Amino acid sequence: MQLLMNEKQNGESLKKYICHTMIMTVMIFLEKGGRWQRQMHIYESPFYYIDYCLAQICAFQFWSKAIHHGNGQFENALKDYIKLCKAGGSMSFLELVKYANLDSPFEESVIKKITDEVETYLDSIDDGAF
Repeated sequence: MQLLMNEKQNGESLKKYICHTMIMTVMIFLEKGGRWQRQMHIYESPFYYIDYCLAQICAFQFWSKAIHHGNGQFENALKDYIKLCKAGGSMSFLELVKYANLDSPFEESVIKKITDEVETYLDSIDDGAF
């Protein structure tokens, strides 16, 4: 009887420590750069990140038009943005991009131009003020 109790206790302790070991193994994996793999939508909807990046490039183009160019550009950018929102899913992505007076985010030159502009803007911010 005592032997069965010890086996039962040892088995429960073993489960406890194995679980802890498994958790620690997972934590180490996550801390070494595997954390992104916890994002299930990467596997369930792989286009999610691509879609996000395309939308971000378009959003930066609106930002660029609205903030960095004078002479009524803010109003024009806002009108184009509202026009795009109203058009919604009525056209293909590239047709919507053109309809909103944006450049295709599939063009390398567009990505280069907008990322250079964003980088210049970010570099101009005085981080010490925060």
